[in-house]
Amino acid sequence: MRTTIMLIFLCISTLSFSQVKEFIVEDLYVINSKVNACEGKMASDLYSKTNDWINYTYLNPDNVIKGKVENDFIRFKGSKKDFYIDEIMGQVLVSFDLIYVFKIDFKDDKYRLALESYDIIEVTGNHKLTLASLVKDGEIDDTLPYYYSFKRNLLKEINELNTSLYDYISGKKETQEDDW
Repeated sequence: MRTTIMLIFLCISTLSFSQVKEFIVEDLYVINSKVNACEGKMASDLYSKTNDWINYTYLNPDNVIKGKVENDFIRFKGSKKDFYIDEIMGQVLVSFDLIYVFKIDFKDDKYRLALESYDIIEVTGNHKLTLASLVKDGEIDDTLPYYYSFKRNLLKEINELNTSLYDYISGKKETQEDDW
C-alpha cells in the first residue's frame, strides 16, 4: 500500500512539473510565446546552437535572419509552401502559403520562441489573407470556411519548428547523414 501511494505521488509530481513544449492557439489572434527549458545550457550556447540550426534548416540563412544581438535574440523569417490546399477530386481550387517571423530570446537554461507575425497568402488568386480579413464586427469570424484549417495548420507548423529547434539544441537530431 505504501509503495502504491509513493508511486502515485511520484507520477503526479513528475507530470505536474513537466514543461509542455507545444504552442497553444486559442484563436488566430492569440498565439502565446513558448519558453523551453534547456538545463545546463548557457545563453551563449543556446544562441550559437540556434544560429547553427537556422543554417542547417534554411536554404539561404543570411536572407532568413532579420535581426540578431549576440547571446540575446535572433529574429528570422521563413515560409511554408502549400500551407493549406483546398482541392476536390485532385483539382486544386485554392492554395495558400504561410510567411512567418519568429523571435527567439535567450537566457541561461532556457529560450523563448515567439511568433511575431504571419501572413497567409493565396497563391492561386495572388492576394494576401491577413488577420484583418478574418475580422467581422470587431471579432474573428470563425464561420469563414478556412478558419479552422488555418488554425490547425498554423499550430502544426509552429509546433514542428519548435520541436525541431528543441531537438537540435538538446542534441537529439543529427545534422550529418553518414550513409552517403
